[in-house]
Amino acid sequence: MKKLFLLSLVFLLYGCGYDLNSAIGNGDVIDRHGNLKNLYKLENFIVDMNSDKESSLRVTQFTEEGDPILIDLSYDLDNGLLMEYDSSRDDYSNLEPFSTQCHSIEHVVDGYYISGCNEIDEIRLVYYMN
Repeated sequence: MKKLFLLSLVFLLYGCGYDLNSAIGNGDVIDRHGNLKNLYKLENFIVDMNSDKESSLRVTQFTEEGDPILIDLSYDLDNGLLMEYDSSRDDYSNLEPFSTQCHSIEHVVDGYYISGCNEIDEIRLVYYMN
């Protein structure tokens, strides 16, 4: 019984990680140092939002060390654009996870940014490598 408990604990601890394979398997928009996957999903989310259609999306950014930063976006008519930001898996972040209402997603030369948020001015969603 003790061995089963320890084995379950090991699986639980290692199962809490969110790595590149998890992000790919979940269909996230991925920004890994400017190398992007599934960018079309962010573009589709913006089209849905501009058409007042309910939509949700996860953007996962990876730090140089490979730590994930999770940004969950949702849009509906009642709540508008909501963002949940979680950098708690980043060993070098001291920012607590938070949720905030935002105004817009901007497409600029070097990527996409979410702006006009209640809790923070602007956050980069994805970055284009030049």
